[in-house]
Amino acid sequence: MSTFVVVSLFLHLITMAVIIYLVYTKPKGHTREDVDEIEQLLIRYTNKMKEDNKHVLRAIQNKPSFEEVLQEVTPNYDKEPEEGVISDSKEAKVVQLANEGYKAEHIAKQLEMGTGEVQLLLKLQQNDKISQ
Repeated sequence: MSTFVVVSLFLHLITMAVIIYLVYTKPKGHTREDVDEIEQLLIRYTNKMKEDNKHVLRAIQNKPSFEEVLQEVTPNYDKEPEEGVISDSKEAKVVQLANEGYKAEHIAKQLEMGTGEVQLLLKLQQNDKISQ
């Protein structure tokens, strides 16, 4: 029983020593140097953000307009194909297969397109023929 008391007292002394050590070594609060350092970090961070924002704005301003991009990616239906030149576009293949008598579903499956897309292309082709 006396060994338990001795061990218990020993552990209590160690615990008290650790508590006293932690109380005296705990940070006392922010010093003026710490505050200045944090302030400088925040200033650098906000300046970097401002530079990045300016870079993004310049990139956006140099970006082409929606109309310019649309003209680039939209096929020119008004332009007549040159004589003797066969087009490899999907639109031309759709029209060619339709002229050969295939149905829209078969054309869509063969060209890996949607049926609605094929039907739309065929309607556009018919409208072009009617308007000419």
